[in-house]
Amino acid sequence: PRYVRYGETFLSSELTGEAILTIGGTFAELVDHVHGVLAVGPFGCMPNRIAEAVLYKTLQEHKGSLTEDPALVRKLQEEDVRFPFLSIETDGSVFPPVVSARFEVFCLQVRRLHREMAAVAGSASS
Repeated sequence: PRYVRYGETFLSSELTGEAILTIGGTFAELVDHVHGVLAVGPFGCMPNRIAEAVLYKTLQEHKGSLTEDPALVRKLQEEDVRFPFLSIETDGSVFPPVVSARFEVFCLQVRRLHREMAAVAGSASS
């Protein structure tokens, strides 16, 4: 229910499928619990594509609503913080090199954001 509540801000709960859970889970967990979102779905999956479209747009527009920590909200609003998000479709085959490279970049972005957020949290508590 918590993920659905978060997801309903961006997508009607009447639209069936897991898109609302992907979107709601992202907004429920990002920043305070995780520093990046990887959405993996079957090739041609419409709920995965809907979630991807909504998240690419809303993650940057709603940065300030991702945490209740005032220092983090200020940092997110003052700086151009980009949240790592990667959506991958698969048919079960081995990923081509370009997808592997995108995944490596995603991991580097998550690591960097984690360090930045830890630094902000550390400076806020001192």
